[in-house]
Amino acid sequence: MKKLTLLLAMCFVVLSLSGCQFSNLDSDNLMRPPKASGDGQAIQEALDRALGSGYVLRYPRNGIHRSAIVRADFDGDEIDEAVVFYRAATDAGGTRIALMDKTEETDVWTVVYNSKGDGSEVERVILPDFDGDGSAELVIGWKTYTGSNIIAAYIYSEGQLTSVPVTEPTSAFGVSSSISYSELEAIDIDGDKRDELLIASIDNINGLSSVKMAEYLTVSGAGSLGVSGEITLDSSITGFSGSVSGQIAPEVYGMYLGSYRGTAKITTDLIVWDKDKAALAAPFMTLKEPFVRSGDTSPQDIDGDGMIEFSSDVEMPSFSVENGEKLYLTTWLGYSPDSEALAEKKQTRIELPDKGYAISFAEEWVSKVTAQRNNDDEVYFYSYNGEVLGDELFRIKTFSVEEWDEIESEQDEEIEYKYRAIHTDSYSVFAVLISARAQSEGITYAEIEKSFMPLE
Repeated sequence: MKKLTLLLAMCFVVLSLSGCQFSNLDSDNLMRPPKASGDGQAIQEALDRALGSGYVLRYPRNGIHRSAIVRADFDGDEIDEAVVFYRAATDAGGTRIALMDKTEETDVWTVVYNSKGDGSEVERVILPDFDGDGSAELVIGWKTYTGSNIIAAYIYSEGQLTSVPVTEPTSAFGVSSSISYSELEAIDIDGDKRDELLIASIDNINGLSSVKMAEYLTVSGAGSLGVSGEITLDSSITGFSGSVSGQIAPEVYGMYLGSYRGTAKITTDLIVWDKDKAALAAPFMTLKEPFVRSGDTSPQDIDGDGMIEFSSDVEMPSFSVENGEKLYLTTWLGYSPDSEALAEKKQTRIELPDKGYAISFAEEWVSKVTAQRNNDDEVYFYSYNGEVLGDELFRIKTFSVEEWDEIESEQDEEIEYKYRAIHTDSYSVFAVLISARAQSEGITYAEIEKSFMPLE
């Protein structure tokens, strides 16, 4: 541990002597991007040739594409193009788009399109396939100077990045309209082999929340994204907190929405396609008790079955301890359209993302075991009979690798109650100390080791 502290101190001195200022290590202050390798280096060198040295890369704030350089095959030639978001040195604000391409003949990246963006920042980037031709289109969610989010869509063909109007049904002449959104996803929700845009928003006038569906239409050779469907959500929704789209059940695709209903807790809502009615549906709105969670835990595929699950949680009973931290028992559920509850329990666990792990709870633990964390590296597990907290069963502590080496050398092999490692990574050792009470309850080291789940 002393060696590690000394090494960190030496690194700090070297950086200080070299003139580095930590306050300048902001993504928007990187006047030149970090040196890349391979094809990434070729893109960077082409950017430098086209833009000079005085540009600042701009990074999308949300979504799955967070890089300032987004690559995809936009024209169907099986060679990726690259979209770059940046601010020119001469611009006081705003973000520009540069599209880069290369041919098999020259194998050289060049800037083929350059334009001012529609907003001050890139809120998110989506790469849908609106027309079903197998190549990607480009959708950019722009953050405007007024703070709202608007949608811009583009198709790249024959060296040109063409803007695709986004229209409301009332736009009889196909005039481009800036549709605002709170959450934005693209997915083939209706099974027609073409992606649709799902646009969640709250009307500033009447306060009602809704999800619109926009699909790609071609009229007289001109394409546009037209809003073809809409569903109004619960009137108690006051805001949104993230969205995730994908496969949610066998042959079912949809969008999970995190919604606020006047409290700090987040409710999970779901948007799917009703085949019988040929319209959007929100099945969770029919439930008497919504699925609520306290944290902003995004829906994800937690069991590797290729389908996205969502979570609900409850606060765990604990002793009243100063500086104690609340822990929540999180239940992960999968959408089950044929069941009365519309959900199937997949996994129950305590999640500690800051420590990089979760503890899976067996069904018999749920009503008999609770946990508490006292703002240190240890989590304590106690017996619980539904009303009163009992004895400590076991505790899990995080050690650095250096600390664990010292612990192992000091622990007597003959001692029955001692820390035992249950997981190790490059930096940490996670160890458990089991009490006699736990052993009398049949809780074993092997069981706890099996319940330990590293989080990515």
